[in-house]
This record gives sequence, structure tokens and C-alpha cells, in this order.
Amino acid sequence: MRYVVCLLFLGVVACGLNKDDDNDIPLTQGKLVGAWQLDATKISPGTVVKEWTAVKDGDIIKFNADYTFTHTNSYNCNNTPITGSYTFKEDIISFKGKCNDEDYSPSYYVTFKDDKIILGFIGCIEECSYRYARK
Repeated sequence: MRYVVCLLFLGVVACGLNKDDDNDIPLTQGKLVGAWQLDATKISPGTVVKEWTAVKDGDIIKFNADYTFTHTNSYNCNNTPITGSYTFKEDIISFKGKCNDEDYSPSYYVTFKDDKIILGFIGCIEECSYRYARK
């Protein structure tokens, strides 16, 4: 009887640890499809911990189901639209396109939290995160 009680207790604890909420749901390509607008950034200049800073009229990334994208109002391309393709594997998204006849190929860690996507630039030594809300 003692073993049954222990097993029930472990089962209840294990179920509580696997609770699905927006913080635990992996981002799938299907959830990514659509238009997303930048609403905040978190850029850390060195050891200073930054909070999210709101962005007004942020750039828009549209992810298509055929793995193509359009990035408008991009600061990185002098507000010229960027088009190209993207790959999405586990928690990394990589873009490949052209920006004013130059190759555009950044990669980001991507997470899905509170119905928003957060792109964390892989090449950044400190925190360089960009939060997008569905448009």
C-alpha cells in the first residue's frame, strides 16, 4: 500500500511539472505563419540588464507557409523591404535574402511566449532581443 501512495504522489507531481502553457509550447512553423510587428526591444550594452523598451510603428515580418518572408520597414536595410526565404529548425530561425543587393542572412534564437515571438540575435555577445506581436 505504501508503494501505491508513493506512485500516486509521483504521478501527481510529474503531471504538475508538465503543465502546458504559452511558456512551454514550442513554436511550430504553423504558428509562425502570418504577419508580426515589432513591439519591443531588449538591447543590453554590456553588463547593464535592460527591460523591454516599447517600439512605435515597428517593422513587420510576414512569414509565409512556403518558407518565404517579407520584412518591411527594416532598420537593417534603410527601410527597404527585404524578401527571401527562411528555415526554421527547433529554436533557430535563419533568413536568406537580399538587402540593397547585399546578402541578408541573420540567424536568431526564436521563442514563443504570451502569443508573441521573441527573436534573439545569435551574433550578439550581450542580449539583443526583438519581440513581435501578431499583426
